[in-house]
Amino acid sequence: MRVFQHYYFDLKDRVLFRDTLPFVEAWLAGQGIAYDGMMFEMNFLNYGEDRDTPRVLARFPGLKKYHSEKVTVHNPSSQTIYSDFTSVPKNWPEDMNIHVLKEDEDAVRQIAAKIPRPFNPSAICIALDNVRWFPEIDTCPAYILGRGAPCGYSLFPHLSNSIALSKSHSSGKKHNVIAVSIERTHTLKQLLDNTAILERMTAAFETAPHYQALRIVFSEDERRQTQAADEELKPILKALWAELKPEEAVPRDVPPEYQCIRRQNEGEPDLTLIYMQGEPVSPKKAILKAVKGMGFQYRYEPGAYYECWKTNPYNHKLKVWFAIKTSTRQLNFGAGISGYNFHVSIPLGNSIDVMKQSVADETAQAVVTAALQAEARLSETLLQFYGKTPDWYTE
Repeated sequence: MRVFQHYYFDLKDRVLFRDTLPFVEAWLAGQGIAYDGMMFEMNFLNYGEDRDTPRVLARFPGLKKYHSEKVTVHNPSSQTIYSDFTSVPKNWPEDMNIHVLKEDEDAVRQIAAKIPRPFNPSAICIALDNVRWFPEIDTCPAYILGRGAPCGYSLFPHLSNSIALSKSHSSGKKHNVIAVSIERTHTLKQLLDNTAILERMTAAFETAPHYQALRIVFSEDERRQTQAADEELKPILKALWAELKPEEAVPRDVPPEYQCIRRQNEGEPDLTLIYMQGEPVSPKKAILKAVKGMGFQYRYEPGAYYECWKTNPYNHKLKVWFAIKTSTRQLNFGAGISGYNFHVSIPLGNSIDVMKQSVADETAQAVVTAALQAEARLSETLLQFYGKTPDWYTE
């Protein structure tokens, strides 16, 4: 088992993206921290003629080896061109180099210095790999199945000690995110202490990380053991859900109140506009009322997402979440139990329309109650199948 800690720092507009790579490289050099290898991905999305890619290749012909292109024709007069540069080929075998060649690293630095002009990609991510955060730790990458490492925009097919910078149209001009990955593998009971590294980065970047997460890569033997436990657990879960019927806990017969207004503009077909009617609803009030006195912690994220969680003596986490679509007054929800090596979803259905605060209150209470009942019935079983989750583990 290998454990990687991810930190995300937003430099905002204190450092322009074009200055970020030399800024990071200078900081690493000043700290005496070496790295080996540079990963690179840049994407262009063009509707019609692709003028950006030829400009890049004319300036840096050596990058041709990293380029691929896909053209989608919608009709004779309209086409979409997806043009990618990546140091990780699409069909990536384990024995292939995941870095740009050493002689091409300077070209990547020059491109980064010309973002957003004259090169204007839809997204770009540059990662410095095999960073020697701890001299005693081997920086060989941990190869993973499926989704790759969450380093900035790109999803590279491995986890390693790295520091990545990324930029995309969706991130806006006032955000400049650096993603840092540090391996902390030591023992099952204890991780390497990276406090000093984090303090130095926080001082250099003039901000604390706005988000952090742990990611674990299991060995093949550990993965096989977990998969075997998953298979043994399936009939137990099936019988429990048939008994508890958690999907029936949330009321479904609440009649939504709609008002339909038909409008026609000159020269346009009829449009049916649906306005949701009802009193103001506060999901936060409903959720906090439902979890009061239950030992839950609460967190809100922009985008109307609400999350509550608590841990049991085995450090298994019970989590309930809610998200409301303000335009349709639809409240989505879910619940699950997880540890460092498992996740069990509690089948609660998907969503309900909430026109009144009382409906939101009833829904939140039903979700929390069903989740607590499931956790109470499963806690000893999950301990038996998956063991205690180490105290250092946090999602």
